[in-house]
Amino acid sequence: MNTKTIAAYKIRNKARQEELVRICWQYADMRAELSALATSAPELDGMPRGTSIGDPVYAAAVRREKLAERVMAIERCARIAGGDCSQGLLIGVTTRGSSWEWLDMHGEIYCGRRQYYEMRAKFFYLLNLAL
Repeated sequence: MNTKTIAAYKIRNKARQEELVRICWQYADMRAELSALATSAPELDGMPRGTSIGDPVYAAAVRREKLAERVMAIERCARIAGGDCSQGLLIGVTTRGSSWEWLDMHGEIYCGRRQYYEMRAKFFYLLNLAL
């Protein structure tokens, strides 16, 4: 990629860019909640709960589906944008305060600085389209 292609991946709406970054920061929490929802079921003892009509099983299924969609979108966009460096890219976009220098220091990324930031721009562009 070159600087012309980086400009092509720019997200014009700054608020949307920040929203995508914050969604990515929640990646670990989403995976943990997804795992918890897969292994637990609401306790059904036949007693009424609250004053509204609701289906806790359905609500948990909807929440699980939404979380799974977001987690899969983040992982898929990282694979597409990152190629061989997709694992390092995934760590970089889901860890608050991480930079290429931080990833390189911890041995998480195996590409150059410019290449990493190009992949990162492409990742957020693809994620914007996916979500």
